[in-house]
Amino acid sequence: MSTFDEPSLFPTATSSIMNLLPSRSQTSYTAVTTNHDLLFSVVVDNYARIRGEQMEEPAGAIKFDFDMINLIIHPQTDELGGTVVVVYGEAKIWASEWVYTTQLRIKTGTADRKTPIRLVDKGLFRIGKWLPPIKLRVVDSAVKRIKLEFKFTNMLYEQLPYFHAGDVVLQFKGGTTLCADKNLLALHSRYMGEFRACLSSASLLYEAADGAIIDMGDFEMEAFRELLYQIYATRRPIETDLPRIARAANAYRADIILSKLTTHIRALDVSSFR
Repeated sequence: MSTFDEPSLFPTATSSIMNLLPSRSQTSYTAVTTNHDLLFSVVVDNYARIRGEQMEEPAGAIKFDFDMINLIIHPQTDELGGTVVVVYGEAKIWASEWVYTTQLRIKTGTADRKTPIRLVDKGLFRIGKWLPPIKLRVVDSAVKRIKLEFKFTNMLYEQLPYFHAGDVVLQFKGGTTLCADKNLLALHSRYMGEFRACLSSASLLYEAADGAIIDMGDFEMEAFRELLYQIYATRRPIETDLPRIARAANAYRADIILSKLTTHIRALDVSSFR
């Protein structure tokens, strides 16, 4: 559901499943060009109806442009042949972390536009980059129109740094680079604080001139990028890529991040015994 690989485990999250029965009302809809024969309408904060747009991938999905994300509605067929409508979000910028909390009202109706739609369910939900989707199961074939009314109560969004700016340049195999703040690196790792920059071999890292290059040898750039996300205290969850973060934190002796990793793993161990 995002351009980043998602974590393989969601230890505290479960999908929300609702059973939809027919209902009644009049509004404008976006049709799904699949054999599900459904019409969808999305309204945000009681007044803003969003125009839907068919997506090429995944086939049969509709996206509704809202704020920094696209709300995506994707009707699917489950293993029993029933229709399940999957609702989730996708950030417009891949390098971002986000979680939106919303009140959601679900209204349904038959194919007859003269009959009104009616409220069939409501609840408080969270959608986010690492959260499972909301699933709406259509249990009556008479349901042909589905209207989703979102009222967002909290929107946490952070664009992650690209590491194009910083006072030292970390150079990896193949010439790829990341820029970072030398004082942050030295603060999180005394080992890195003793690195000597290629352009100023007599200086320790925190004394290096702006633009000094640090040779990172054969170490994987993506693993170090994950470590930098933690060093820079972004909203990126530490469990996003534990193997890479652990590898980088161990290799560069980033004690503060190693402590966070230990705390997280212990918490997982404790929760597994409950």
